[in-house]
Amino acid sequence: MKKTEKAGKLSVKELQSIMNKKAGMNIVHKLTDSNPTEVTQWIPTGSTWLDSIICRGKKTGLPVGKVIEIAGEEATGKSFMAKEDIR
Repeated sequence: MKKTEKAGKLSVKELQSIMNKKAGMNIVHKLTDSNPTEVTQWIPTGSTWLDSIICRGKKTGLPVGKVIEIAGEEATGKSFMAKEDIR
């Protein structure tokens, strides 16, 4: 038995490697490392109130690279917000 082999047990790193290899991409990561799904870029909406609601108190905006759903009552500005040219 080699030093790296364990009797039927895998280390977390080995398990992570196996799962990523089977998926064909990096889908498994340690929560203590940097999170690859963390949003680093934001598009401001032009409304500090709305920006702070979207990201729980941070004045950021809409996250880049994420699917965004805008929901609400009729005539509350959903279509206006989706069509607004933000520059």
